Amino acid sequence: MPVNLRKQGVDSLAVNKKGKLSDRYYPIYCDPKTGKISTKEKLKIKILPIDSNGEKRIWRRAKNVIDEMYQRGDLWHNETKNGDQVYFKFRGGLDGEPPESIWYDNMFSASEHGTKTLDSILGKREMFQYPKSPYAVMECIKSATTNKGAIVLDYFAGSGTTGQAVLELNEQDEDGGKRQFILCTNNENNICGEVTYPRIKKVIKGYNGNKPIPANLKYFKTEFVPQIITDNDKRVLVSRSTELLCLAENTFELVKQSKRKLEFAIYRNQKQLTAIIYDEDAIEKCKEELEALKPKDKTAIYVFSYDHEYNVEDFDDLTIRFDVKPIPEAILNVYRKNAKLKRK
Repeated sequence: MPVNLRKQGVDSLAVNKKGKLSDRYYPIYCDPKTGKISTKEKLKIKILPIDSNGEKRIWRRAKNVIDEMYQRGDLWHNETKNGDQVYFKFRGGLDGEPPESIWYDNMFSASEHGTKTLDSILGKREMFQYPKSPYAVMECIKSATTNKGAIVLDYFAGSGTTGQAVLELNEQDEDGGKRQFILCTNNENNICGEVTYPRIKKVIKGYNGNKPIPANLKYFKTEFVPQIITDNDKRVLVSRSTELLCLAENTFELVKQSKRKLEFAIYRNQKQLTAIIYDEDAIEKCKEELEALKPKDKTAIYVFSYDHEYNVEDFDDLTIRFDVKPIPEAILNVYRKNAKLKRK
């Protein structure tokens, strides 16, 4: 959808009430023969965001992204009755003309492409009627962001349509989309275990002749934990934080775990390792295992410490690339707050 790069309406004036000129009021240069657009190279035509009434406005985009937009093919110049104008390819979002509010195409129908899609994946499920069409969710995602590495959060996951939409959207991208999704549900009527999770799992593995879409999938359950009273309680809480640390580093495959519990564990993905050391006395053992694994990329090492301090020099003899990090205090604070709520 082509949209004039010059902003109109609310908050579009270049000069504020104090008389200060906005940094989004700047010249854009164009070459009508080649179609080239630049903010750095002074070409034949100079265009400022001034409307037909001579009012100074602002551009919808900051100066530092204009040249990048032109390189992507999202920016072009037109001669109009109101003078030279710059247009851009609008992909949705709040900054610009919004997408149409009513979508008539059959592909957006909940009954045609929502219910039938879910039934095709899992078989008829009476417990969840009128799920959204994956195509509708895909269009919403494309309207909200052009970032192919975006994280999409659906706090009311339902049957998991958003998860399927993200996976299929990544599959459609010729240059390989890497969007991720986080789905949350209160698991009413065990919907996560019976619908949401198995649906996305089947989309990943392939169903009814549809090709598999390679991806990782994991789900977590929330629960209250005992209030921290002793140092050992604190150590147990840190061990229960393991999955959260793995989530932060996107490393879920367990590679190595110490024979004794609560000493250390090592996880990985295709690119990196994550080592979590629960007991400072186990640092040497963990280092030996890391050296044996010989990771190519940098390894994240989390160290549990009662006083949240550790001796970085303990890792100086490691020959691998690594980054030592403390266990995030924020994780412990969440558990503490939950424990306090439980006791009230």
